Amino acid sequence: MFNFSIDYKKIIIFVFIVIVPLISANIEHNPQESHWSILPFMIISQGIQRSYYKLSSGVRGTTQTYLNLIGTKKENKFLIKKNEELKAQLGALSELKLENQRLNKLLSFKKNTNMDLLGAKVIASSVLPDQSALVIDKGYKHGIEKNMAAITPGGIVGYVVESLPKTAKILLITDRYFVADVIVQRTRARGLLEGHSKNFSRINQIDQDSEIKINDNIVTSGLYNVFPKGFPVGKIVEIKKGAQNSIDHLLIKPAINPYITEELFIILATNNADLEPVESTEEEALKTIQEKYIQLKNQDSGDNNEITD
Repeated sequence: MFNFSIDYKKIIIFVFIVIVPLISANIEHNPQESHWSILPFMIISQGIQRSYYKLSSGVRGTTQTYLNLIGTKKENKFLIKKNEELKAQLGALSELKLENQRLNKLLSFKKNTNMDLLGAKVIASSVLPDQSALVIDKGYKHGIEKNMAAITPGGIVGYVVESLPKTAKILLITDRYFVADVIVQRTRARGLLEGHSKNFSRINQIDQDSEIKINDNIVTSGLYNVFPKGFPVGKIVEIKKGAQNSIDHLLIKPAINPYITEELFIILATNNADLEPVESTEEEALKTIQEKYIQLKNQDSGDNNEITD
């Protein structure tokens, strides 16, 4: 027959683990207090809840951070766009201010001269690689003719070589085909100004007996009434010597940079204007003082003679 045996130890353990807690759960207790048998389940449940809360909080935090980043990115794009717009407006205002300053300078120059001047704007430069020229927005319909001079308040720019109905071409003083009669302001030596390179002109056929120095001012001679007399041309930056220590030519730095000129004047008529400034040297100042002293001395002598008589 079957050999049936009972393991009392297992039965006792089962009673203590399962039956006793169930019985105890049915015994009346304070509803405000948790039964000891439920504590393990509560601990496990609270652990699960905490884990879920941390997980959900992390997800919510990540989502919120992502949304904040999206919002920040949009706001950053908007601010960058606004900043670029403000920069453009500031640049336009700065450019307008500079233009007003240049135009005020031109207007002041025009008011203080008796020459007939026509203002013009530079709209282009020559497309030919071997020609230094500018194109302006005025032509023969405005009275511009070939060989008329182009100047700014700071110095000469060139002269007209072509005049169309509404535009004209200005040959610059640095062009190799440019020619103008000029003088050294200090010594009055006359020479022929020609174009040399993009940044320099040169003077040929200079008076060999003249004592010429570096930084001497070169001005227009007024010959042929193309340029007014005494208008700034540039400064001597180099003296090239030839045979027997004679002057071969002078290298001239123009008074203005014609390549960055934006507005200029066309001289319709010079009216024999003489714009050469009167430079007072030390010798001239001393001579003036001496003459004044002699004049006062003679005046004092005359007064004394009258008293004696």
